[in-house]
Amino acid sequence: MIRHRHDRGAALIGVLLLVAAVAALAVLLLGRARRATVLASAAADAEQARFDAIGAAAVARLVATDLAAAGPRAGSEWPRRQFDFGSLTVRLRPGGNCLNTNSVVSGGRDGPFRADPGGIAAWDALNSNLKANAPNGSDMASRIAGHGLVTGSHQPLLPPEMSRLLCALPEAAPSAIDIDTVTPAQAPLLALAVPIAGPAVAGLVAARPSAGWGSLSAFWKAAGVSPHPGKITPQLGSRWFRLEVNSGRFGETMLIDAGHTPAIVVERRWRP
Repeated sequence: MIRHRHDRGAALIGVLLLVAAVAALAVLLLGRARRATVLASAAADAEQARFDAIGAAAVARLVATDLAAAGPRAGSEWPRRQFDFGSLTVRLRPGGNCLNTNSVVSGGRDGPFRADPGGIAAWDALNSNLKANAPNGSDMASRIAGHGLVTGSHQPLLPPEMSRLLCALPEAAPSAIDIDTVTPAQAPLLALAVPIAGPAVAGLVAARPSAGWGSLSAFWKAAGVSPHPGKITPQLGSRWFRLEVNSGRFGETMLIDAGHTPAIVVERRWRP
C-alpha cells in the first residue's frame, strides 16, 4: 500500500514537472513570437515611411520648381511649406542661405580645384566675426583641392557657431543669400554682403516686408547704402531647397536643386 502511494506521488510530481516545462516553453515561444511581431511591424512601418519619403520628395521637387520659377516675393509663403504626407511630417525650406564650404575653391569638373580668393575671404571674415577659431580659408581650400568637394555628410568638424551657418553645396561656386528668406539667425551671413554694422543687418532682416523686398534696389535703399560687391552676393530667390522628412522612427534630409526643370534631388541623408 505504501509502495502504491509512493508510485502515485512520483507520477504526480513527474506530471507537474512536465506541465511546468511545457508552460515555460510556451512562455518562451510566446515571447519570441511577440518580439518577431514587433520587429516585423517596425520593419513594415519603416518600409512604408521610406515609400512615403519617396512620394514626399516627388511632391517637394514640383513645389521647389514652382517656387524657383515664381522668383522674388515668395518670402511670405514659407511658413506654409510644411505638410503631412502619409506617415510623415514634411518641411520644405530654403537651402542656399549658408556659406558654401566648397566656395573656397573654384575650377573642378575637368580640371583641378584651385584656391578661390573671394571664397577664402568670405570664410575668413565669417570665422573672424564669429570668433569661431575654425581653420582658415586657405587650409580648407588646400584640403578640398587634395580630396575633392566636401559633401553634406562629410562636413569637417567645426565650432557650432560656425557650422550652423555652413553648408556643402555640390559645386565650387560662390555663396549667395536670398534676401527674401534669410532669417535673423542667419544675419551674420548677410553682414558679409552688406557694408553695415551687424546689429543694423539684424534690423534690416526684421524690417523686411511680409511679401518680400520685391527688388534688390528696394533692399539696398532700406539698407541705406549703395549696391556694394560684398564677400557674399545678395539675391532674390534661390535654386537650392532642403526637404526635411520626419516620422516617429527615422528622418531624412534632402538637398534639392531647382536649377533643373523639374527640380532634382542631389543629396539625401538618412538619420535614425
